[in-house]
Amino acid sequence: MIHRDLSTVFAAMLAFGCGARSELLVGALASDAQSGGNSVGTGGKVSAQTSVGGRQATGGLGGNGALSSSSGGLVGIGGRTQAVGGNATGGTVATGGAVTAPQVTAVSAGNNFTCALLSNGSVKCWGSNASGRLGNGSSSDSTVPLPVSGLTSAIAIETGDLHACAILSDGTIQCWGENFDGRLGNGTTQGSSVPVTVTGLTNATAISAGYKHTCALLKDNSAVCWGDNSEGQLGADASLLSSSTPIPLTSLHGGIAVIGTGRSHTCAIPISDVGAVTCWGSNATLQLGDNSLVGPSYSPITVVGVNSAIALAVGDQHSCALIAGSNGGTVQCWGWNFYGQLGTGSGAPENLAGNAFGISNAIAITAADHTCALLNDGQLECWGFNNSGELGDRSTISRNVRVSVLGISTAISVTAGSVHTCALLANAELWCWGDNGFGELGDGTLTNRTVPVKVGL
Repeated sequence: MIHRDLSTVFAAMLAFGCGARSELLVGALASDAQSGGNSVGTGGKVSAQTSVGGRQATGGLGGNGALSSSSGGLVGIGGRTQAVGGNATGGTVATGGAVTAPQVTAVSAGNNFTCALLSNGSVKCWGSNASGRLGNGSSSDSTVPLPVSGLTSAIAIETGDLHACAILSDGTIQCWGENFDGRLGNGTTQGSSVPVTVTGLTNATAISAGYKHTCALLKDNSAVCWGDNSEGQLGADASLLSSSTPIPLTSLHGGIAVIGTGRSHTCAIPISDVGAVTCWGSNATLQLGDNSLVGPSYSPITVVGVNSAIALAVGDQHSCALIAGSNGGTVQCWGWNFYGQLGTGSGAPENLAGNAFGISNAIAITAADHTCALLNDGQLECWGFNNSGELGDRSTISRNVRVSVLGISTAISVTAGSVHTCALLANAELWCWGDNGFGELGDGTLTNRTVPVKVGL
């Protein structure tokens, strides 16, 4: 990993037996996570490619997460499922010299829309285009993927609630969509239906987009955030209600390895306390995990009982951590649990991290109002809100314990949107399921799906 050598820092805790390449940990802190010049993590919103047990993981974002760039590619870091991918200019040259169409390298699901990163550095989005969140200069929804205007060198993609952002190969960030609270970071509060450049950033390595705020990791291991701060989610003083330009997160000394954004809270894994998780912002639904109802908090506080976290999935009003294990990992979640999104078998909120029932081989996680885990055998398990079929089990019944997503056995990344879910497969096909009222499944229809359907890319 180029911009931060996490392989040394996390070697002791990542007993994943990392091999050539494997499924990416949502917002992963991966040691030996290199392959073909790219490292990736996937997260509550993050996508990345990492080595775990020999499978390749890419993509990431239900929750929200941030990615960090690595030599020739990216390292995914974050809470939702975030997207990270290599950037192969032009197309892919196949044996014999034929040029094939660019492939999907990462995917991020937002609020009724989805975006995919392609191997040539372009980005395509589909679904709801309210506030210009598809980034194509129009306001029309689309049931099929459409190119985002002007993006040709993207290396990471991240969707929030009503906005989306991409990291470019030069370390700058461009965002588009709603901007009422300054979440686009360009010094204004005017929305944009085409990408605009975030002010003052030239060394970004990861990005995580929340409900109304955005955070990025930088090459020097520091972090910056911008947008709404009404609940302290920027980690700034209570006197600052919002910021339309990035402001440094100064309260975590020693740098940040992973960061993820939710509706009104933010969580991170600090480099100085590897394996621990700190959160700040709203605590109205116990999402800070500090065994209290005190909040909001304008500075990071430590989540109680989490000691070996290697990835984060920060959902709407809950948070989850992927815990290192010998053959994948377990999942601990805390916060709001009305729909069973903690996966603990109950519907009661938790102010202490609890284990998602029965999971021991997860290698990536993603969260929104539902939570999903990518397993080391390429299968997916989800739990929580399921009103539109976003759990993929051919039902619309919410679950407080995990269920298997039907028909998926070769996933390399997963991303949870507000009411839909998408997975990138090892053959570069993209499949989505759940709500499709705005065309966010990308299959050319407006029909909800309780099992995965292939995106028309």
